[in-house]
Amino acid sequence: LVMLNGIADYYHRFGFTPAIADYSIEISAKQAAALTSVYKTRLAQADDLPQIQTLYERYWLAQRPALLRTDAEWQWRWLDNPPSFAQVVVDANDQVRGYIGGRGATASITEVVADDVAAAQTILAEAGQRYLAEGEKTIRWCMPPDDAFIDRARQLVDVQVQAHHFHNKGWMAHMPHPDKLLTALLPEFQRRAGPDVYATASETGVMIGSQLDDAVTCDLSPRDFLQLLMGSLSPRALDVAPELRVILLALFDHSPAMLAPMDWF
Repeated sequence: LVMLNGIADYYHRFGFTPAIADYSIEISAKQAAALTSVYKTRLAQADDLPQIQTLYERYWLAQRPALLRTDAEWQWRWLDNPPSFAQVVVDANDQVRGYIGGRGATASITEVVADDVAAAQTILAEAGQRYLAEGEKTIRWCMPPDDAFIDRARQLVDVQVQAHHFHNKGWMAHMPHPDKLLTALLPEFQRRAGPDVYATASETGVMIGSQLDDAVTCDLSPRDFLQLLMGSLSPRALDVAPELRVILLALFDHSPAMLAPMDWF
C-alpha cells in the first residue's frame, strides 16, 4: 500500500484514491484559557521518550490503524529532528501524563495525548493562554473523531469535531500490488469474520466473499475498498446483501485510520 498527501486532481491519474479524511477538533481559546492547570508542563527531554512512546502506543496504535514507529523513527522525530514545539505534562512524581508536539506553538498539525482528564485540562489551559497571546481565538488540532482526548476535553470545554472528506486530494492511497496486500490482510480478515472469508484481486478492484455461500460476494472498487480499510467509509453505506453486510461490518467497522501528526510530511 502506497500513501501520499496529494494535491488536488492529479494523483488519481496514477491510481491513487482519497483514503483518509482530514479529522480535526476546534476549541475556543478563551474557554481553554479559563481552566486551571492541574499538572505541570515542561519541555520534552530525551529521558521522556520511553513514556511518550508508551502513550502513543496506548492511544494511537491500540485504538486505530496508525503507523508503527520504530525506535529509530522515534529517535529521529523527537531527538535528531525535534518538533518545533514539544512539551510533556508531568505529575508530582515527574511521570509523563501527556504530551503535545507539532510544527509550532499554534500549529494545527500537532499531536496531543492525555492519559487522564487532569492532563487534558493542563494541556488545554496552557494552550488557551498560548493561543490568545498569539492573537488566535480558536485552538485547532488534527485529531480523529473517536480520540480519547475528545472525551476528556468535552468534560471541560465545548469541542467541535470535524471530518473533511476530499473528493480527489488529501491523504490518498494506491495498491500497486493488490494480491500481496490482500495476502497480508487475509489472516486478520479471517480472525475478524471467520475462516471462510476470502478476499482476492478482481478486474475492477477487490472481491470479498464467503466460501460457504457463492452468492455472498461483492466486487469493491479500489476507492471503496481503500476507504473501508481506512475507516472513512462505513459498510452501512454500501448496497449489498444483508449476509455480506454482516461480513463487511466485521471486517471494517473500526476506528478511522489516521496518520498521527508527527508522521505527516
